[in-house]
Amino acid sequence: CTWEALETDGVADRYCEFLAPSTMTQADDAIEAFAADFRTSGCPGETIDGIVDWVRTNIRYERGITNVSTPAAAVFAALGGVCQDFAHLTITLLRSVGIPARYVSGYLHPDATAEIGSTAVGESHAWVEAFTGSWCAIDPTNGDPVGSRHVRIAHGRDYLDVAPLVGIYHGAPSKALVVSVELVRHA
Repeated sequence: CTWEALETDGVADRYCEFLAPSTMTQADDAIEAFAADFRTSGCPGETIDGIVDWVRTNIRYERGITNVSTPAAAVFAALGGVCQDFAHLTITLLRSVGIPARYVSGYLHPDATAEIGSTAVGESHAWVEAFTGSWCAIDPTNGDPVGSRHVRIAHGRDYLDVAPLVGIYHGAPSKALVVSVELVRHA
């Protein structure tokens, strides 16, 4: 895919929601200026690789410094966060250079070497899909190819479109919701 192909009205119209900033992927001036340097590479695929490599290399995985309402600009400033933050920042950078990108929510099997039939507690996870003629899945947190360990639940503009738990709970304040997802490797 070429930059010219991505810049057609057809792509802009069809994927407008994945090109426009969302609540969690609003680029500030610092992100816009930083992202512009990635656009100088030869093709969109090289730009995607450069952005994902930068995020994976420069953003440290650290629990507790962000929460579900932390926008990409704050992640960029802190240079840290968790998988949803890696995804939001990657999406923000991709959209800033004109590449449609969407947030994918799901689970990740924690053991890449698990034997067939083995069960493990799945970890909620987020990754990105970028459009360059077709959707290409990318895991900026782990750097691993998105494959059989990734269980896709939904995609949207950002986390807020596909949050796993949304709604109203009515009950005693001492109640706690505990959820566990088991993943079984079949192939």
